[in-house]
Amino acid sequence: MARRFEIIEGADNLNKIRDSWETLSAQNSQARYFHAYSWYHAFAKNLESKPDSLVCVLVYQDDDLEAIFPFQFRKSGFLGLSLGVLQAPQHTHMNLHDIVLAEHQNHDGLLYELVQFLKKQKPYKCDAVRLGNVLEDSATLKLLREDSRLSTTIFPSGHCDSVPALASEDLPQFISRNLKGNLRKARSKLSKRESVEYLATRDPELLPGYLARFLDVEASSWKGENGSGTAIKLDDTLTGFYSDLAEGFGSDHKCEISLLRIDGEVAAGQFGLIVGQTMYLLKIGYAEEFAPCAPGNSLLAHTLDRLKADGEITDVNLVSDAPWHRSWRPEQQQVYKCCVYTDRLTARLLVAYGCARQTAKRLYEDLRGRGQRAPQTS
Repeated sequence: MARRFEIIEGADNLNKIRDSWETLSAQNSQARYFHAYSWYHAFAKNLESKPDSLVCVLVYQDDDLEAIFPFQFRKSGFLGLSLGVLQAPQHTHMNLHDIVLAEHQNHDGLLYELVQFLKKQKPYKCDAVRLGNVLEDSATLKLLREDSRLSTTIFPSGHCDSVPALASEDLPQFISRNLKGNLRKARSKLSKRESVEYLATRDPELLPGYLARFLDVEASSWKGENGSGTAIKLDDTLTGFYSDLAEGFGSDHKCEISLLRIDGEVAAGQFGLIVGQTMYLLKIGYAEEFAPCAPGNSLLAHTLDRLKADGEITDVNLVSDAPWHRSWRPEQQQVYKCCVYTDRLTARLLVAYGCARQTAKRLYEDLRGRGQRAPQTS
């Protein structure tokens, strides 16, 4: 099995591999939204502060495309040393990563050969390849664990929560008692409103209008100007990112925006992407003036019921492990932060440093846990 590597440089050249990328991800039954060309194109166009630093490494077996590695190239300092790093695109709105991989090929030694190839590339000679935050069942983690020749660090970095599509009559058996009570009270309050409308669209022509209303309601909450200031609408680059996601995924009816409207005003909204039988709920927002009606949870409950009735979507992935998820008693999949190192001295220092930090973190959490469990004396 002979492998050939090719480097595509800069955001402007991404379009050259669009067809190959889309074909590769479409043929993989395990593909998720972050494997899609449209996902990385939206990032490169809107969120990448240094477009020329984007690097895509393409791997071929003979003439067949085997894998695509989307990277950023960065220089960083560590203990007085200048380090070169190739990393999965980093941004607060790019929270999960993976290799874009052909499903039915032999991938033995792929990462090891990638590292050997990169060592010979003077412009991209690096001390570390950061593969980002990957799921327990990801191709990245599988390849890392199978090749003992690699010098790696693999650290837990949270969970990815998901809930199944559920009919409204089945929901009470699944969620927490507290959420059950909140939804019951919310239904009572909503029943006294003049009008309550649940709206959802995947229509490419309607998505821009729905997106505008979603962004308005998301910016009206604690994320707005008077709160944390993190609302999408307050940042032109984020607005462009989600607009391009709606356009890219929406062209195939794979973007859905849902709204809850109370007495003619949008009270809550959801922004989701669909891949396979899963809807990935990237963002939610609600208007705090409608808080007694639990608009966010009410909309999610309605969405689960609607998806169950439609039969197309089996689960809703919440993408992160935010505290509010707990009341929904989600299924959790472990997320890991993964890195591969070269055999240079600086890389060995990085491995030791990373392991020491993780050990110290585990020790601190263990001691804090013991302190919290210790009996209190008067």
